[in-house]
Parts: sequence; structure tokens; C-alpha cells
Amino acid sequence: MEQELAGLRQARDEFQGKFAAEQEAVPRLNKKLAELHEQMRQSLAELEQAKASVEQHSAEQARTEAELREAFGRGEDCGIAGANSFEGQGSAMGPNGTGAGWITPGAR
Repeated sequence: MEQELAGLRQARDEFQGKFAAEQEAVPRLNKKLAELHEQMRQSLAELEQAKASVEQHSAEQARTEAELREAFGRGEDCGIAGANSFEGQGSAMGPNGTGAGWITPGAR
């Protein structure tokens, strides 16, 4: 009976020691959890800003493309009709008047 009582006391002491160690870890773990939540909140805010920026740039690009299509459709209003007059003068205008295909001398 004495040995059983001594064994139970030893087990109790071990459990109390483990419980105390875990209780000491709780504030540290709560602090770490709060830090991770803040990092996640900041990352989410950055993601939302990036998404808004991409959507804004995409809308601007679509508007610009539509304006350019309209201008190219008119041709004479955007100066394309005179594009060939720049050939041989170091112009960046290409053979199709789009600005692609020729490299301005010294541009490299």
C-alpha cells in the first residue's frame, strides 16, 4: 500500500511539472498566434491592393486598346497615313506602320 501511494505521488508530481511547463508556454504561444494573425491580415490587405491594382491596370489597358483600335480604324486621324514618310530617317515605324520591325539606330 505504501509503495502504491508513493507511486501515485510520483505520478502526481510528474503531471504537475508537465502542467506547469505547459502553462508557461501558453503566453508565448498566444503571442506567436497573434503575430501570425497580424501577418496574415497584412498579407491579405496587400493581396487585395495587388488585385485592385491589376484590375485597374487591366481596365486601363482595355480602354487604351479600344482607343487605339478606333484610331487605327480611322487611319488618317492618327497619322498612320504619313508613316511611310519617316522611312530611312531612323524612325521606329516598321514596314506596316505599327512601330514594330525597325530599330532606331543607336537604340541598342
